[in-house]
Amino acid sequence: MKIKDLTNKKLKRISIANFAYFKGSKGTQEHPIIIESSQNLPSSMKFCKSSTFIHIKNCKATKFELKRCKNLTIEKFTLNQLVLHKSSNVKIKNCIINYTLELKKCINLQVLESKIPLLLLVLSFHNNFVGNSFNDIINHYSKANKFENYQYYNYKVTVWIF
Repeated sequence: MKIKDLTNKKLKRISIANFAYFKGSKGTQEHPIIIESSQNLPSSMKFCKSSTFIHIKNCKATKFELKRCKNLTIEKFTLNQLVLHKSSNVKIKNCIINYTLELKKCINLQVLESKIPLLLLVLSFHNNFVGNSFNDIINHYSKANKFENYQYYNYKVTVWIF
């Protein structure tokens, strides 16, 4: 698994071995790696091809992207944009997303009690959304997603012509 710093033209890559300074253990289900502060994380980052169990909480970032990741829990995270591509078994809880949550080809995600102004679903299936608030939801060929106890505040009318 690698973390990329998207703030520089040359992406900073940090391997899983560099997580030794975070709380936790080997990144297993019983002993996940716990990241609790944003001091050691770049403001914009990308996790790629990770199946390591990681729990990120109480952090802030501008952009966070997960590509082909699974077994992550993101809790009490404040950010502008969260993008997940071909990811599964990710839990997003009590997050404040200022602009967009993008799910592209994702399955079996849980999004719980989060504030999401714009939710973009692209070819994503079997995701659960419980107790969230949305301003707008755009769905492109996604099915079997479950929404429960949500608040929807659509302040504008979005018309899509194909």
